[in-house]
Amino acid sequence: MNTFICWSQARSKQMAGVLREWLPYVLPGENFFLSSDIEKGTLWFEAIRTQLQGADAAIICLTPENIDSTWMHFEVGAIAGKNAESRIFTYLFGLTPGEVSGPLAAFQSSSCTKEDTRKLVLALEKICQKPIEKFDEHWPDLETALAAVAPIRVPDLVPGFGDFLNFKTFREPLQVCSDQSWLDRFARLVQVRERMQDKEAVVAAKCSQDDSGLYLQILSELDNYLRLLKNQQSHLIKERKFRRVNGKLDFKDADWVLPEAARISQAIKDRVRALGGHVPESEAAKEAVAN
Repeated sequence: MNTFICWSQARSKQMAGVLREWLPYVLPGENFFLSSDIEKGTLWFEAIRTQLQGADAAIICLTPENIDSTWMHFEVGAIAGKNAESRIFTYLFGLTPGEVSGPLAAFQSSSCTKEDTRKLVLALEKICQKPIEKFDEHWPDLETALAAVAPIRVPDLVPGFGDFLNFKTFREPLQVCSDQSWLDRFARLVQVRERMQDKEAVVAAKCSQDDSGLYLQILSELDNYLRLLKNQQSHLIKERKFRRVNGKLDFKDADWVLPEAARISQAIKDRVRALGGHVPESEAAKEAVAN
């Protein structure tokens, strides 16, 4: 039996490598192929096409970040279209069967649990018509290896996470605001918070407790920023204009908002950075490097 193991992106590649090493222990004598098995100097695409056409089965390693991978859909289509007898299986990491949609939803799916993995191996057993060997004995090795696969993090679930820090709402201190468009800042904060809140449940379900906690802290700081702008004493929810003194805005009776706004912005940046999101380099840091 020839089984092609499909992957796309780093975490999926880790999964595929783990399966490639483990499956021969429970199905000895069978062939399991990864694209990384192709020798250097070989015509890569031709080698892939040959393996796809000759595959009796395929295991698709799916993760949240590659579920819409065009390349994996191509590989699945090549196997399904060239060999009507081929069987295709999806192996899920950080996903539930209900989250798989489109053509891939039509295939038998297995999660990275002992019982689901057993079902996958039993399905392969039927294809190769050989009994599996010592599944229970070898399962702990696979379980340990899968546990070492990079965990699901917020940027995997929220594309472009951290890009909102490029907005002047977060990168420009209040006292140097160029246009004093406080309502625009407020509207941007509402937009960012709503988008993050939409992903709150999936982050809580798929990320570590630490990452989920950091995500909630960002939401809390966004709420603090909104309350700061709405506070009647700051008068910032109105388009109030302040005069400039030595190049900076003189907030007078509302100057108490400046350190709190700076603290909130920095707290959000620190948590985005801790979650692996993109944090733009500050102008001060750029100047320090240049000097």
